Amino acid sequence: MNDSQNLNHAPGIEDGGTALLDWLASMRDERPVWQDRFGVWHIFRYADVERVVTDHTVFSSDQSKAVPEVAAYARGNITMMDPPEHRKMRKLVSQAFSARTIDLLAERIKEVSLQLADSFAGGGTVDLVQDFAYPLPVIVICELLGIPGEDRPLFRKWADTMHMAGVDDLTSPEFVAAFQD
Repeated sequence: MNDSQNLNHAPGIEDGGTALLDWLASMRDERPVWQDRFGVWHIFRYADVERVVTDHTVFSSDQSKAVPEVAAYARGNITMMDPPEHRKMRKLVSQAFSARTIDLLAERIKEVSLQLADSFAGGGTVDLVQDFAYPLPVIVICELLGIPGEDRPLFRKWADTMHMAGVDDLTSPEFVAAFQD
């Protein structure tokens, strides 16, 4: 294993994931607990991961405790909550997104899908992800949560910001600024 590779980041999946799987095996054997260049800790062994995700008296999901710059991102983010707040939020979310509720939405999901597909009828270039796969769940989730149609762009902006693809550094000025708007 190349030491500089460890200190930078995990390889991608350009080769079908072979290099990534090799890197993960190497990390598990040689550096089962590793801190990357941003100060984020990575745990590679099952028993260690199990302890980290279950022992909330020692390990916290709230990254803002270690990196104050991400406090705006952490506030209200279920993935950055510890028990008992996490359990309360998860219970609320699971009720809203139960299998029964989703089954009841099947017809509406079909309607929205057809409306989006109809918008392609005019011809031209279509980006399937941008024009269909992304707006479909945004529309359905907004409707499920009772978010008015005129607020969908704001909801989408928040969702995009929270799930910024390729963000390596949660303390980057661009990422932090996105939560201050």
